[in-house]
Amino acid sequence: MEVTSKLERIWQFWQNYALEYSFFDSCLEPNIKKTNYVAEVINNFQDTIEFIFNENELVFNEKSKLGYYIILLQSIYLQQELIKELVEAIGMEFNLTPDTKINREIRNDLIHVIRRKKGGTLETSNLFSYESDIDNLQYIQYIYLENGSYTINFIHHSKIDIINRHRNFLNTYFDNILNQFQKMLFQFQQNIEELKIKIDNPNILYLDKVNYIDIHLPNIFSLEDTYHKKWLIISYNKQNEHPRYKNLIHHFEQDIINYIEDLLVHIANFLNSTDFNQENKPIYPHFDIEIIDSKSNLLTPSIHNPKVSYSYELGKLINTYGKNITKFMVEINILNLKVKQSINLPNRETVLAEINNLEKNFNINKFEYFVSLHYLDTLLNKEYSTFHSY
Repeated sequence: MEVTSKLERIWQFWQNYALEYSFFDSCLEPNIKKTNYVAEVINNFQDTIEFIFNENELVFNEKSKLGYYIILLQSIYLQQELIKELVEAIGMEFNLTPDTKINREIRNDLIHVIRRKKGGTLETSNLFSYESDIDNLQYIQYIYLENGSYTINFIHHSKIDIINRHRNFLNTYFDNILNQFQKMLFQFQQNIEELKIKIDNPNILYLDKVNYIDIHLPNIFSLEDTYHKKWLIISYNKQNEHPRYKNLIHHFEQDIINYIEDLLVHIANFLNSTDFNQENKPIYPHFDIEIIDSKSNLLTPSIHNPKVSYSYELGKLINTYGKNITKFMVEINILNLKVKQSINLPNRETVLAEINNLEKNFNINKFEYFVSLHYLDTLLNKEYSTFHSY
């Protein structure tokens, strides 16, 4: 695998897992996720990697041979430092191999043309040779002795050797990083599988299940505005009082199943994948959302349009709570009229009663308002959830 593919693989893990799930916090340097630090490291890699491995990016010019090799070796040096930052951020040790130190020494020779000892006496000086070409770097090094004399070294390095040393360095550390990520991800996979077993266990109390989810997979609560931990517990305790409460519990449980199953599939694909250039984006529950034209006739009776959607109106009501009652009354009246004109709508009386309950709780009881709105969404949009699009 090319180093660019491994770098992309590292980025995929960071974006899809390390940033998304609190499970990985203990494996990382404290507060590392609160900054854009790792993204900056990887962006710097992407900005410099073409200079090193793509000859078309860094053009060799006879008039600026020294500048060409300084850019090349400075890019290599920067990537060595970036590797150090990256491995230490995930709790690994960094060491330069003797072979890799050669590239750093060459870079230092070109950058620090004159070196002095602590007392200020000359140690070495370097003179770039214009015998250098696109394939070979040459320079003369003067080594100053204590007796006032000096020796001369004619130094030659093949560019391909320089690049291959760096490629080996990157491959070694990228492989180590990916192996570390794979271990983390395997542990996360086991953690999610254990969570699934607990959720499926009928002997575990619902409150305990919600607490397990909150600890191990809190992302699920962000799938919908109604998935508040407190609201779920209230709904569970009131599920025999009205279908609206059981509806919320049912949807939450279904989303948990879908989310965990898709997540486990995604993890397995990521762990088993040999094509590291493939898309590896998180897989969340899929919902087909119909786009409603706001300029269309919203009050067309369903006898003319059997597949009439209510997502537009319900979406407006999701965003209305806490705002001016006048705006709310406009939106609720539009929905009410549309339902009354929908001759073929099943359970129309149930829907109208729930609209009435929604109106009673506007800006009074947020829990009742949104649970009722969620139930309306189920009654009116059976194929998909308006809430997942907001």
